[in-house]
Amino acid sequence: MKNRVSSFAFAVFFLLLTFGVFLSPVGYNAVRKLSAKDADASTQFFTKSSTDLYGRYLAEYGHVRTAGESTDADAVSAGSPLRQFARDSLRSARGIRKAALDRFSELQSRINRDYGSKYCLKVPFLLSKKTLDKAMGMNMTTSQMGTGNEITEWQDLVLELEDGMLSFIMDDTDVEVGLEKAVEFGKRMQSQGRDFLYFITPSKGLDVSEKYRGVYRDYAPEITKKLTDALSANGLCYVNYQDEIGRSGGPQSDYYFRTDHHWLPQVALDADKLLARTLNEQFGYSIDESVYDLSNYVVEYTSYDFLGTQGQKVTSVYTEPERMPLLVPKYPTNLDVFITTKGKAHGPIEEVLLDTSLKDTPNGDLHTASPYPYYGYGDQKLVQIRNNDVHDGRHVLILKTSFARPMYCFLPNIAEYIDIIDPRHFLGSVERYIELTDPKTVLVICGAGPLFDPWNEDAGLPSFFCLD
Repeated sequence: MKNRVSSFAFAVFFLLLTFGVFLSPVGYNAVRKLSAKDADASTQFFTKSSTDLYGRYLAEYGHVRTAGESTDADAVSAGSPLRQFARDSLRSARGIRKAALDRFSELQSRINRDYGSKYCLKVPFLLSKKTLDKAMGMNMTTSQMGTGNEITEWQDLVLELEDGMLSFIMDDTDVEVGLEKAVEFGKRMQSQGRDFLYFITPSKGLDVSEKYRGVYRDYAPEITKKLTDALSANGLCYVNYQDEIGRSGGPQSDYYFRTDHHWLPQVALDADKLLARTLNEQFGYSIDESVYDLSNYVVEYTSYDFLGTQGQKVTSVYTEPERMPLLVPKYPTNLDVFITTKGKAHGPIEEVLLDTSLKDTPNGDLHTASPYPYYGYGDQKLVQIRNNDVHDGRHVLILKTSFARPMYCFLPNIAEYIDIIDPRHFLGSVERYIELTDPKTVLVICGAGPLFDPWNEDAGLPSFFCLD
């Protein structure tokens, strides 16, 4: 009891201290001195360009209004006295939204300028709160107050598995609309004469239902089965990497980061081998699968620690940080690359697809950032790759989530042309992109989670399978 009171008193003292120091002018100026930013090493490789590798502007991939299709303003009938009012209201609403976004962007830029990527003001307050929680004997997250998945903000729930592994869970969500869209898209690709493959990435934390029986349940296996059943029933090719994990019988620590929901890059490389094998067997490719043997890569690690998406929620009060494995090919590569936020570049994989600056320079505070953007420079709207050592004329389009980033960085040998789109960020029409670029093979690389994707909709962005 005495120890708990002492811990409680310390937590209160620390909270008051952080309020006093970091909100004072002295503390503010001290923090500003920590804000020196590191130069982006990638700038020496990339040339800013308004057009992609195909010589097109991104606007060309936007939605094209067809004859008879109406806008919100056109919905008001011609000659109606409300027509001008509707147009003015719509224009005003858009103006207000743009002004708010501009102000938010300006505020974000000022915070980044004043505090820098090395420090985040919320950290001392967050640590104070978690220290106080722990001193009071509370669980890792306050959202654990709920039971049976009837929880507020369930997506923020973090549970501890065996060996100190942290995990999210997937709730019992309605995925019927997402399933229908995914199946319709696959069938449409097949009807256009394209190869279609859904590569299902795995879900961490499948033993939640055992360890927390009667308290929490992870619905990811059931939702994934709905997906595989729907794909099978419609004759669509798929690979479920979770089956590979199940056959191995290995612990979760063999496949995932301890503090993050993503899989290890070495596992993504193994997934590349399985993907290449499937393309060879199902669609007549002739890919050298041995390229994906780990012996063909140098495995290094960041020189600093990080906390993943789950570790950042519970903070270092409850878990220990870890280090990111950084894979670099030993074999030579010769690529042309376009990345929306960077432009065009020419060079080997390690210069144009891997952000090697993150090896020794963290892109943020321990509690706020991750070196996972080492692979592919983070989630990009569009990445285009031309392999100058392959001349088979094959063209592959990958629609992906963040799990695919360490996959596609080492996939350029599968085809001469590879395009990668993240539909959650690509504001154009994926269907129009396909129409203009005409890929022969379309790969979807993601788990079952994007079938239920309200977060992007809340942010005003498209959900994963809104592809028109």
